Amino acid sequence: MREIIVVIFLSMWTTVNLPANPAPCNDSMQTLDLAHEIKIGILYHDIARVWGNTKIEGGYDVNCEFLWGTGLVRPCGGFAINSQGETSRTYIGYNFMVVHRSCFASAFGGGAVVFNYHRALGSHVLFRVAGEIGYQFGPHSISIILDHISNANLAEHNAGLDLLGIRYGWRW
Repeated sequence: MREIIVVIFLSMWTTVNLPANPAPCNDSMQTLDLAHEIKIGILYHDIARVWGNTKIEGGYDVNCEFLWGTGLVRPCGGFAINSQGETSRTYIGYNFMVVHRSCFASAFGGGAVVFNYHRALGSHVLFRVAGEIGYQFGPHSISIILDHISNANLAEHNAGLDLLGIRYGWRW
């Protein structure tokens, strides 16, 4: 789980060291200059055997995330509410995004506060990492996300929780 901590520190470092307004890749990527973004989606809850140990919970999560500012590294925050009353969470952190033509990949590093959990997560305050790939068309995007929360083995119990889903984004 040291990798999680490295991702968080790298995302913080790149926030300080990358230009605030990078040039877009081409004319179709003018959306990088838009200041804010909202992403909404649905995530399959507790997919087993990615980082988590076992499948304990079920259902789907409704996810909403807000990203602020321009550039490739942006602060963000959001929430995910489980459809069956299982582990839900709010989170904050930084999103690092790379764009090639209309395709993008992003990585998230930060923290999460969980509630209603039934698995041995070890704490209410956890680390969150996520990876996302997608396609942008104008101010819109569609993407697939893999999301993970855990305590990075800093507590006795660390079952972790993994989610996989699809999201729609809109910049303005």
